[in-house]
Amino acid sequence: MAKSVLDTARKYLQNKKFSEVIKLLEPRVLEYRDSFQFYYILGVACLYQGDVAGSETYFRSARHIKLNDVNL
Repeated sequence: MAKSVLDTARKYLQNKKFSEVIKLLEPRVLEYRDSFQFYYILGVACLYQGDVAGSETYFRSARHIKLNDVNL
C-alpha cells in the first residue's frame, strides 16, 4: 500500500530530515489547505530549519483550522 504524503513527511520529521519535509510539502499547500496536520508538520520542519517566519505562518494557518489544539 502506498504511503500518503503526510505519512512520508512524518517519517522524514522523525528522522530529522527537515529540508526533505519542506521540499515534499510546500508544493502541496493548495492540496492540503484544510489540513491541520499538514500545516503543523510543515511548521515544525521550518522551525527546526531556522525559518521562524515560515514556521509562524504555517502555525498560524494550523491555528485557524484547529483553534484550541494544545500542540500549538
